[in-house]
Amino acid sequence: QPPRQLQLRRARWPALRQGLADGEVVPARDGLLAPALGVEPARRAQIAALVDAENDDRRLIDGLVLGLGAPDPEVERAYHEGIRSARRMHEPPPSAQVGPAGAAAR
Repeated sequence: QPPRQLQLRRARWPALRQGLADGEVVPARDGLLAPALGVEPARRAQIAALVDAENDDRRLIDGLVLGLGAPDPEVERAYHEGIRSARRMHEPPPSAQVGPAGAAAR
């Protein structure tokens, strides 16, 4: 059995991937995610909960890796650059973010 945290992320990923593809979820600073500005209020609560859970997991992973390694500032900078790059690989290209939510987020 995978750890509980991993099970939750795996269950969350299809909805998160769809939100990214539909432009309801957009990349934010530091490799995190945010609800797009144009998301309908009825859907916004769902998207916000999804994004908050994913961001919490991303912060936990980053803190765990950096805390265990106790890196110097240069190693920490390199880690953050690498993780942002890896997370961007899973985001749809800006041209794929169409519709009102995608247009409002740009």
